[in-house]
Amino acid sequence: MQLTYQIHFVDVVLSPTAKHDVGAESSMDQRSIEPAQEFPLGHRAYYMRLAAHGQVVVASNEGEISILSEALQRTGHFALGHKVGSVGLSPDTSRIAITCDRGIRILDAVTGNEIALVPGAFHDAWFDDDDARLWAIRNVSSEQVVAEVRSTHDFAVVHEAEIADPHFSSSWTFYAHPAAGLVTVWAAAGQDGQTSFWLQCTAAGIEVREYLPTDTTPPSFSEDGSEFLVGDDTELRRFGFPDCNLLGQYNVPEEQPALGYEFFYLSAKTALIIVGEGLLAFLDINEMRIDSAVTIRGHEPRPTYEFYPSLANDTELIGDLSGIYRQDAEYFVTSHLALPGEGSGQKHVLVRWRNPLHV
Repeated sequence: MQLTYQIHFVDVVLSPTAKHDVGAESSMDQRSIEPAQEFPLGHRAYYMRLAAHGQVVVASNEGEISILSEALQRTGHFALGHKVGSVGLSPDTSRIAITCDRGIRILDAVTGNEIALVPGAFHDAWFDDDDARLWAIRNVSSEQVVAEVRSTHDFAVVHEAEIADPHFSSSWTFYAHPAAGLVTVWAAAGQDGQTSFWLQCTAAGIEVREYLPTDTTPPSFSEDGSEFLVGDDTELRRFGFPDCNLLGQYNVPEEQPALGYEFFYLSAKTALIIVGEGLLAFLDINEMRIDSAVTIRGHEPRPTYEFYPSLANDTELIGDLSGIYRQDAEYFVTSHLALPGEGSGQKHVLVRWRNPLHV
């Protein structure tokens, strides 16, 4: 049985210089995206990263790892036999960097054999898109971490910079910026707060700057890196970069589902956002209005009990979306929870689809 659904949206616009402008309830258009490829992983997609040309590495929390081509054909698959804390793939897809209790393990992406080991306590490791450096965040204490740039040849430290943990015992994660040598690192401590920093590698070392505002999602950048979106449960804000001047704001009305934690520019005018439990929508960036609800064909919202049989009486419609990842301006990859979605047998399906607004 095919289900139809409607998200209850109310348009709210806030410009940097104006008060709230609350419009009437909107009957939103609904758009459907046709998948280009799908791949059932056979394990969980707990950690996932894309290389510079769209290849995918995905790992379960227990250390089962899959490497896939740009078109989602599996090129490598192995089990490490231990838990991992993060995963990254080199631009030429020959090596994987994982963090675990032993430190950073550099693995052959085909065989899973260890190439190198960097001992220590690390939150994350990230290959730059040009393969010129391996970024790492090393834990020093609950109050401090060290950002490192390491050689991708012998993995020795080239530059490092201390960063005070603004929330104490945060979890630190890297996120991409379109410019070479520039990355975002997000310090997240749950209800204690979140802070984003941008790190730039220069000949002199690592420059560290804090984003404004704090207590938001990590920033999601436009294709040219000149602006970004951040949000929380109740609002989404658009800022210029690097000056962080407020360009626009969307406040979520009480009647509407809360925002998710991922936002992506589809064009200079439209962003893809998550609302409620795994539901998608298009946001008009210039007007800061939700424009239409979006579904991926074959992954339309279903009653909660279909994902979680133990919740037999829960009929609320939710989506199966777990994460969104940009391959390039034209294609995205999303991870989806396979049915049923609870228990130790939880698995994910990857879907590749074309940006419907790409010209």
